[in-house]
Amino acid sequence: SPRGGVDRAARASTEAARETRERRSLAFAAGCAPACLRSLSEADARAKGPGPNSKGPEGKDDAVVLAVSLLRALTELSRDPACAAQMASHGAFDRLTPTLGRDFRDRRVFVGAELLWNVLEAISDVGEREGETETETET
Repeated sequence: SPRGGVDRAARASTEAARETRERRSLAFAAGCAPACLRSLSEADARAKGPGPNSKGPEGKDDAVVLAVSLLRALTELSRDPACAAQMASHGAFDRLTPTLGRDFRDRRVFVGAELLWNVLEAISDVGEREGETETETET
C-alpha cells in the first residue's frame, strides 16, 4: 500500500538521523574536531608554496586536496552543537584566518566560510539557551 511505503521511508529517515547523531556524538567524544583543525593548519601551511612531490597524480596540489577534505569533514561535524563548541574553544576562528584570506574563488574559502558560519550559529544558539535558563531560574 502507498501508506506502507511512506511509513517505511519515515522510519528509514528517523533511523538515518539517529545514526548521524550517534556518529557526531562519538566524533565529539573522540576529539575529532580539534584533531581535524590541527591537521588543517598543517595542510594549509604546506599548500602555501611548492614543495617536492606536492602534485598528486591528477596534477592537483595534495595539500589543497587534503585541506578541502578536512574542511568538508569539519563542516559536517559543525552541524553538531557540541562539536561546534569544541571547535570554537580550540581556535577554529584563528586557524581559519589564513584560509579565509585566500582568493574568494578558492574552494577552501567557500567551505571555510560555511564552517565558521555553522560554528557561530551553534555557539550563539547555545548562548541563547543558557540565557533563557538563567532567566527562568531567576524568576
